[in-house]
Amino acid sequence: MKDSVIRNKSKVFALDIIALYKSLCEEKREFVLSEQILRSGTSIGANVVEASNAQTDADFLAKMYIALKEAGETQYWLELLFESDYIDKNQFEKLNGECFELVKLLTSTTKTLKERMSMTKKNNSKLKTANSKFKTTNYMKIGDKCPELLGLDENGNEVHISAYKGKKVIIYFYPKDSTPGCTAEACSLRDGMEELRELGYEVIGVSKDSAKSHLNFIAKQNLNFHLIADTELTLIKQFGAWGEKKMYGKTTEGVIRSTFVIDENGVVEHIITKVDTKNAAQQILKLYES
Repeated sequence: MKDSVIRNKSKVFALDIIALYKSLCEEKREFVLSEQILRSGTSIGANVVEASNAQTDADFLAKMYIALKEAGETQYWLELLFESDYIDKNQFEKLNGECFELVKLLTSTTKTLKERMSMTKKNNSKLKTANSKFKTTNYMKIGDKCPELLGLDENGNEVHISAYKGKKVIIYFYPKDSTPGCTAEACSLRDGMEELRELGYEVIGVSKDSAKSHLNFIAKQNLNFHLIADTELTLIKQFGAWGEKKMYGKTTEGVIRSTFVIDENGVVEHIITKVDTKNAAQQILKLYES
C-alpha cells in the first residue's frame, strides 16, 4: 500500500517539477539550476517505479535508497532557487513540502524493509539450525515425518507444520514466480481451493523467490494460500526438490517441480513428481478417489 502511495506522490511531484522547469526556462531564462532540479526531481519517481518491479528485496531497497538520495538533492536545488530569487516563497514552500513528504515516506519504507531483511536473515539461520537437527538424508520419502519449521512466508512469518494439525497439507515446489507453468499450477490450486478446503486440505507453495516476488505473484494472480520464500534452498533441498533437470536440451540445476501431501499427523502421504500444472488441484484430488 505504501509503495503505491509513494509512486503516486512522486509522479505528481515530477509533473510539478517539469512545470517549474518550463517556467524557469521560458520566463526566467535560467538554464543551469533548472536542468539540475529537472534531473533529480523526476529521478525520484523513476527509481520508485524501478523498485516496484524489483525481483528481490535487495534490489528494491537499492532503488529506494537512490530515490531518497535524489529527493535530498532536489531539496538542495529548491533552496538555491529560492535564495537566488528564481522562485518565490509560495512556490518554494509548496514544492519543498511535497519533497519533504516524499523523504519521510522513503525513509520509513527503507527503514522498515531493512529491519525485515535483517529479521529474515536471522530466521533463515534459525531454520537451517532447526532442520539440520531434524534429518540427515537429502530427500523426503513416503512415511517420513515433515519438519516442524517449514520456512518464512511472503510476509516474513514462520510457517510451522503443527499449525495445520488435523488437516492434510499440500506442499508444492515450483521453479519461479510468474512463469507460464508456475502460474498455471498456482491458478489451478487457487481455483480448486474451495473444494480442497472442504475436504480438509491446505496449500503451501515453495520456491527460491524472494518475499517481495511472492507478494507480487500473490497480488497479480489473486492467490488464496501462502508462499514460502526459501531463498537459501533449505526446505527445497531437504525435500529433494533441487537437482539436475533438462531444459531445451541443456542440463541445468534448479528447483524440480514436485508436490508432497502431508497427512493430518505431519507425515508424508503422497509424492507427485510428474505434475500436471494446468490441472494440479484435480491431480491431487484423484489420489484419493476410491
